[in-house]
Amino acid sequence: MTGKFKQKLQTIKQIIGIGKPKRKISLYDVIRDETYVVPFKAPFKDECSIGRSRSNDVVIPQAHVSMQVSRKHCVIYQDFKNPEKPPSIMDCNSLEGTYVRGKQIKGDMRASLFDGDEIELAEYYRLIINIDEGKK
Repeated sequence: MTGKFKQKLQTIKQIIGIGKPKRKISLYDVIRDETYVVPFKAPFKDECSIGRSRSNDVVIPQAHVSMQVSRKHCVIYQDFKNPEKPPSIMDCNSLEGTYVRGKQIKGDMRASLFDGDEIELAEYYRLIINIDEGKK
């Protein structure tokens, strides 16, 4: 292999995370006693939407939240190019708000997420984030 080819191959491996521990993120639904695996697909999908609508990656059932959780309530982001950076969450202008560690996320503000953080949707629906860094 030529030097340029090796360099390009290494860059591609870094982008898609080959040879690195894989970070897995899941959300524990306190009300339904259920765990959702957040469906990130490096490097193609770096965000996960949460809300009532079936078009979201994580769907919150309407029977449990009535109309308090918005159709598209919030989005969790993961930066695959910078795996040291923690995932973050942003509210999607929901009517009732998104809270992390008891503080409301407003506007285009993002809050970093850490293992064990509690996410509240509309001050009612609780999700606890679990981040497995893939390290032994």
